[in-house]
Amino acid sequence: MVDDERLVLEQNEAFYAAFNARDAAAMAELWSEEAPCACLHPSTPPIHGRAAVLRSWSQILGSPNAPLVACERTEIRRYGSTAIVACFERVGERRSEKRTIAVLAATNVFVLERGRWR
Repeated sequence: MVDDERLVLEQNEAFYAAFNARDAAAMAELWSEEAPCACLHPSTPPIHGRAAVLRSWSQILGSPNAPLVACERTEIRRYGSTAIVACFERVGERRSEKRTIAVLAATNVFVLERGRWR
């Protein structure tokens, strides 16, 4: 269980690293290919399906105004082959890494797919 929590935490950290690096390929590697995917960006309707989710990330990551996001105060709960990460996202300006624009509550859900948390 502890190893799984560490692996989930590593994947969660990889998500934020891909976001901050604006790396669409790394972001795509994190999303499930088998389980249903959904994403809820702040102030937008839910997005369903892997292709639509990845399109939304490509648009965000391709924007020169995409903010920096840091994940804080993570809590992980595992339920079989599903893990839920609850955290706070500290959203900052890309031009000024020290200026926080907002703090958002976030929930990231991972599934165990072919031995890998995605």
